[in-house]
Amino acid sequence: MGTPTTSAVKSMLEHAQTPLLMPYTGAEFLRKKPKFKVFNLRASYLDEAKEQINHLVDELGHSKIALLIQADEFGITLQKSLTTALRMKGLAPQAIGRFRRNTNEVEKALNQILQSEATAVAMVGTYEPLAEFIRLSQQHKKQLAFTTVSFASSEGLLSKLSHPSQLMITEVVPNPASCKGNICDNFRALLNAQSQPLTHAIFEGYLNALVFSRAAKMCPLPFNNNCVLKALQNVINQDLELRHLFKISPTQKKLPIFRSYHT
Repeated sequence: MGTPTTSAVKSMLEHAQTPLLMPYTGAEFLRKKPKFKVFNLRASYLDEAKEQINHLVDELGHSKIALLIQADEFGITLQKSLTTALRMKGLAPQAIGRFRRNTNEVEKALNQILQSEATAVAMVGTYEPLAEFIRLSQQHKKQLAFTTVSFASSEGLLSKLSHPSQLMITEVVPNPASCKGNICDNFRALLNAQSQPLTHAIFEGYLNALVFSRAAKMCPLPFNNNCVLKALQNVINQDLELRHLFKISPTQKKLPIFRSYHT
């Protein structure tokens, strides 16, 4: 789980040639010909960044977009993706504010962004500092538009916001509370029976387990790495229920982006 932790085990994966299955990160180094075998179910952070910038620029009309970046490898990775997405629109970050990992110390970053002419902020971090950033910006009566990525936990972030905000969160799985089909129905029934909350993160974990279990049934014991990796891709390519759930067309190579809003 996470970009820094996944990066930390790269050398071990390369040495052992152990496949990495469905990591909970959209980091680009897992998609640009890594030196070990990896199967990514979720969309990349670059895909999420493009969706956010398209939303801010094409749909809302913003051209002065600042970045709020958590100061670690997760933040650096997404800063690169967001900067790339802005460059594709002929733009550059209006300002870049940073805060330390595992803290809610966002005041300095907020002041830096408020001193710029930014009208929107693409945020990278966990949900508590992002919620604090939005809350403080509202105290300054600054009407900013916000975006952030799936890793932030949309349910956690939205639960921390007490006032309306123009916030869009990119998601890598459909809304578990409203999606349709047997997979969604079974997931909701399972969690309701266990009195567990319906969250995007738990749904992603459920889908990871579902895809792996279906792939495992395609391979004889003892498991062969190549068989499992091929079977995982076959599940995505051939399972009509999954393709319908993720809205994957027959020619589509990547899983799509979904959205959550707070207005």
